[in-house]
Order: sequence, then C-alpha cells, then structure tokens
Amino acid sequence: MKKWTKILLIIVIVILLLFVGMSYFIGTQVFMGSTQLVTCEDTSKVKDSFWERYNMDYDVFCSTYTIEKVEITSTFDEHMIPAEKS
Repeated sequence: MKKWTKILLIIVIVILLLFVGMSYFIGTQVFMGSTQLVTCEDTSKVKDSFWERYNMDYDVFCSTYTIEKVEITSTFDEHMIPAEKS
C-alpha cells in the first residue's frame, strides 16, 4: 500500500512540475512576442481578393474613410499602445 502511495505522489509531482514549466515557457514566449504570427502592419492591409469579392473600388473606399494612427498612453505602465481609428 505504501509503495503505491509513493508512486502516485511522484506521478502527481511530475505532472505538476510539467504544468508549471509549460505555463512559464508559454508565458515568456507570449511576452517576448514570438508567438505573434501577424504584425499590426499586416492586419491593416486588405488583400486585393477582398475588394474583388465584394465588388468594391479601393480608391473610392479610401476617399470615403480615413484611418488615423493613434497612440494611447497606458495607465498601467506608462507605455504607448498603438491603435488605428477609422
């Protein structure tokens, strides 16, 4: 009985250490930005296939709407947050 309790305890500790280790690794990767697959600049561009699919003219759209780049000061850490306002 005591042998099974030790084995179960070791398995639980290993699983807990793996969970904590993976959480730390994923958190640092997200913080460093290495998991960001698309940059902010890429998301603001619209592919030509979009304009063709909805039968829209890009020049008419640009003359109707304007996009302003905005930087918002963070209240948490005093850093700048980039944004776009349309």
